[in-house]
Amino acid sequence: MTIPPRTPPRFLPTLTQVVDPSSLGLTSIAAAMDPEQLVQTVLQKVDAALMNRLRQQMEESLQLQWQTLGPSLRNELEPLVRALVSETLASRMNHDEPK
Repeated sequence: MTIPPRTPPRFLPTLTQVVDPSSLGLTSIAAAMDPEQLVQTVLQKVDAALMNRLRQQMEESLQLQWQTLGPSLRNELEPLVRALVSETLASRMNHDEPK
């Protein structure tokens, strides 16, 4: 299906007013801010964003490790628990036998 090209409207609104940047007050803000202060402000924001992302990444990584390691440790511990339970039951049975 071919879409025909759109024809723009005959009359388009245009910007007719020229805005003087000094009227916005931006020059006074830029002049008042020291470049080093600006660098420090940006670095603080970058640090905060990096720490947030690092925290998220660590949580994801730890969750994945826990999901992998948990069942593995359980499989290793199960035979030990079974052996200890059997040993304990055998010891009690031997202790409870009349002599």
